[in-house]
Amino acid sequence: MIAGGTFCLWGHWEGFQAQRSASWPSVDGTVVSSKVRSKSSGSGTNRGTTYEAEVRYQYQVDGAAYENDVQRFGQISMGWKSGAQADVRRHSRGPDTVYYDSAKPATSVLEPGLHWALCLKPAVGSLFFTVGVVMFRGRKYSRPLLSRDP
Repeated sequence: MIAGGTFCLWGHWEGFQAQRSASWPSVDGTVVSSKVRSKSSGSGTNRGTTYEAEVRYQYQVDGAAYENDVQRFGQISMGWKSGAQADVRRHSRGPDTVYYDSAKPATSVLEPGLHWALCLKPAVGSLFFTVGVVMFRGRKYSRPLLSRDP
């Protein structure tokens, strides 16, 4: 329950930030590296690989230099390589527009606004929270299989 609730709140916070980012000012920046990174997990027949676009960029706001790697809020690793490759093509090395939070210029994205992946964390968090509630409530009503009463 706690993990599901935390995941759900995290997803909602990212959604709020993404919505705010749609009105952030922009500045010219430079993508300094852009590549697909793969990560393997599990073992044996349960081994899986996820792919993520690793994009680092630099920009300046009021003479101060910043570097970041956040493409968009709700960014996730994917089980298919083509999505990460598309991100790398969209944000290849060279000039790119950076959107930054004017109150905290170190907070920035390359793709402001809402994105489809933002719904995944709250949905998964809600699912885990609901399963946790059902399991917790089920404990309250369960009886031992073998009773010690005659």
